[in-house]
Amino acid sequence: FDTVQFMQQGNVPDRVSWWLSSFEMIKDKPFFGHGLSTYRDTYNQYRRADYTLPDNAQDHITPESAHMDYLNIWALQGTFGLLMYVLMIGAVFYFISKYLKETKDKDDHTITSALLAGIVVYLVQVLLNFGVITTLFTFYTLIGAVIAYTLNNKSEKLIGLNIVWRVLMFLCAVALLDVGGY
Repeated sequence: FDTVQFMQQGNVPDRVSWWLSSFEMIKDKPFFGHGLSTYRDTYNQYRRADYTLPDNAQDHITPESAHMDYLNIWALQGTFGLLMYVLMIGAVFYFISKYLKETKDKDDHTITSALLAGIVVYLVQVLLNFGVITTLFTFYTLIGAVIAYTLNNKSEKLIGLNIVWRVLMFLCAVALLDVGGY
């Protein structure tokens, strides 16, 4: 209700203003962008006057990103960077769809679909937000896991590990995820 009332007073919500500022950044440097991690440094040149807060608090806010990963990548890395990002994600979806068509194993479908769901959740979440270290780590881990799983060569010999080694490997994986996420 407060946001609607705020907009009826002629104001633009912060994220919408940041997105519109990002489009202006893109117009100035469409191909290669403004450079990695420069949103905060570049933003003030493109700050919009229609983004206001009570007591002019907006003058003390400089966002660290566009709060939409796709716009952020486009503004900072340009069309070339966004294209590379989309091609990487497209390749992952290609491998997943190819694998799902080829495999008949129900368990393989379930595992691959679960990995795909995790990737899709991240890709939707960053439409209105941005990746932070923890979510980016999880996203790229999921991409690596799905590629490793779908490109797995079934002719490789599986090594049978006893329960002690399995538990140790599991604990190491959890520790790495915790440390990487932190």
